[in-house]
Amino acid sequence: MKKFYMALAAVSLLASCSKENVEPQPKQPQETQESIDAVDPNTPGAIRLSLSADVAPIELAQDNIFGGDGQEARGTELTVGGPDLNKAITYKITPDADGKVPALLYLYDNQGGIPINTKATVASDGRGISLSLGMLLDPKVAKGGTLKRLADKNMKGTKLSIMIGHENGQKPGEYVFTNKGAKKITYKPNEPVTFGDNFLLLKATGLELDYNEATKTIAVKGGKVSLQMQGYLVAARFANKFPSKMLHHRWDKISESPYGVNAQGKRVTGYAQMAEVDRPPLGVTLTVDNLSGTYQTLIKPTHTRFEVGEDIANAQYQDPNILNKRTMTTGFRKVQGAGHGFRERENFLDAYAIGEAEIPVRSIDATKFYDGEQFFLLYCPNPFDRGSIAYRSLMKLYYDGSPFATRHTQNSQGYAFCYLKNKNNSFRKTKDATGNKYYYVTFPIESADFVGGSNYWTSDKKARFDAYQVAQAKYKLDK
Repeated sequence: MKKFYMALAAVSLLASCSKENVEPQPKQPQETQESIDAVDPNTPGAIRLSLSADVAPIELAQDNIFGGDGQEARGTELTVGGPDLNKAITYKITPDADGKVPALLYLYDNQGGIPINTKATVASDGRGISLSLGMLLDPKVAKGGTLKRLADKNMKGTKLSIMIGHENGQKPGEYVFTNKGAKKITYKPNEPVTFGDNFLLLKATGLELDYNEATKTIAVKGGKVSLQMQGYLVAARFANKFPSKMLHHRWDKISESPYGVNAQGKRVTGYAQMAEVDRPPLGVTLTVDNLSGTYQTLIKPTHTRFEVGEDIANAQYQDPNILNKRTMTTGFRKVQGAGHGFRERENFLDAYAIGEAEIPVRSIDATKFYDGEQFFLLYCPNPFDRGSIAYRSLMKLYYDGSPFATRHTQNSQGYAFCYLKNKNNSFRKTKDATGNKYYYVTFPIESADFVGGSNYWTSDKKARFDAYQVAQAKYKLDK
């Protein structure tokens, strides 16, 4: 099987100064249902095409496509800078056993086009492809066929687009991309994280052609081609701004309440005498609404670009049955109970398969990663999709307004219960993405203080009691 490998390199963050315009969305010409399979370029009578293409690096986006529009607890911290972020994410192409990958070509002019199914040879380092193929005029459509029409005018005004990473759909001439889902990354210096299994779609569009009528040979003007990522990547980071210390409590029996202890582990009754301990990390999971990373996308080659997932993305966003019309990405499932935001048609999906990321309390420098830092990565092949990304904390231990979340204060009470202020935190994609870019969104994890405690943390007392026993041992709060 063809594969794409994406590596998160062990480097710090760097801003890219380059910009790329979003692909235009012109009115589409009438598309033909024709398609042809490539043949050996030495086949008598074949029109020949040869080209080579290199894989272009993914760039860090300078703009922000996620922002607030009135939903609860919004506010993006997206800062770029530092050493060499453009090398943080790299990818290469891995071939089948024959050294090749399937390639979808689209030959077209302003009247229409024709898909061509072929295979491309992968460079030894996975950083490029080359192909040489022949195209035969189909005698069944010799009078009205698209290829004959293009050949009759010596390919004048004809262009070529290429896509790598597609799969054949269930119907003849149907092409799809099956998203591989969200990924949880644990950053370790000098230890790249690699994802395979066709993780990305690569494309080159609008390539101008030269045609040699005598030799019946097509070549791309200017020589080599640059393959770029179709769509965009979003990386969700977290800045845990909770108070770093909390008052030490124990909970020995489910039938009793938690109680405070001093530095020697002795029970005390006053908050002033209670020992302080480091607050353990908060476990969070990624949840996504409507973005193209959550479902299988249909690929439609059209004039100037490949439409990927646009058939069921924006036009049907308000459809209450939209999830039933999609093939959901493996590893996602609908959020049970209350979701995020206030829109009637929002359908947040939990990326349950990747589990939770642990986010410790600390100030983070947005220009670099930290050893052991965990964050989420999601590939979305449709740059024009709309939706939101969010996080949820399934248990909120030590962040839940319980006695375990209390801290010392300077007020008359001497203590405060801390609870997760932005429990429904989500960021909505507000504009189109720029192709071949990746976007960092930093979620602030913040606390709100109140006196008197919270009752909801005991709603499932046994589950919470059991969880606290495990957490007490895991984080070695009782030394």
